[in-house]
Amino acid sequence: MNYIGITILIITLVSMVLVCLTKLSKSKLFKSYWFYAIIAIFTLTYFLILRWWDSFDRLKEIIDIPNYKILNPYNYSFKWSKVLLLDLCPFVSVALPLSLIFDPTRNSSKVISLFALLGGLFTIFGSMIFINEIHVSLLTFLFIGESPNTIMFGSHYLMVVLSLFVLVHSKKFTVNSMLGVVLFAFFFILYVLIMTRTLGIECNATGLVGGDWTTPYPNVSWYCEYGALYKITKFPFPLNVLFWYSISATIIYLFIFIKNFFEYDGELCDVKDCTINLRMIFRYFPVRYKIFYGKCCSNK
Repeated sequence: MNYIGITILIITLVSMVLVCLTKLSKSKLFKSYWFYAIIAIFTLTYFLILRWWDSFDRLKEIIDIPNYKILNPYNYSFKWSKVLLLDLCPFVSVALPLSLIFDPTRNSSKVISLFALLGGLFTIFGSMIFINEIHVSLLTFLFIGESPNTIMFGSHYLMVVLSLFVLVHSKKFTVNSMLGVVLFAFFFILYVLIMTRTLGIECNATGLVGGDWTTPYPNVSWYCEYGALYKITKFPFPLNVLFWYSISATIIYLFIFIKNFFEYDGELCDVKDCTINLRMIFRYFPVRYKIFYGKCCSNK
């Protein structure tokens, strides 16, 4: 890890700690609709101008050049994916801000935040901190990025920070919100499968196509987004999808467990006054655990 990775690591970790510490604040700011709406509008505008709009310009080549897919199979799939948001991270970069703008309750945002946090952390800690070389200044890379992956750090960083804000300052996950997690995943996967099959897209589709794991054209320059994961297990497609999606689902529900473990109706418990009753977790073995800070939440 060089200075690029260390800088990314420090910025991300410090920001995450600071966001978590805002839970200790009694300010109503972090419960305000406008606090999230303003950040969401900025995030969405940032993504639209520096990332999404440029994708539509690139799509003109596919329309203007006959047999473009045959001539440039990777670029064909790459450009369609950018426009249609077939990768999870770009998709939630749009979906999360929109949910914060149009859903003042933030119930839908809480669901989407799980996927945004998972995708953001996976990209930053799984690949970006290991970047060895950039062709622009460090500040330019952090805020704008470099072509063809503009705002690569900026968009994922905002995903992590915004989703963490939502999760830290939201109430516990209920049965309905857990069902929402399943439905969001189902409809996103369905959308990606329909688009990839309809347009013949072979890469950059959240691992739902074989070209995300291994190159389908040995003589063509090809970047496999999940090639590193494929090397770990060597599972054939689509068995590798089932395996790694199961791992991802486990992590998401681990997030939910941790959130619910330390929460009671959106407030942390006071060690002096109360304890959390964990009968919902250990149904047959009532256990009480003391948690630090916040307001009293015990059943008195």
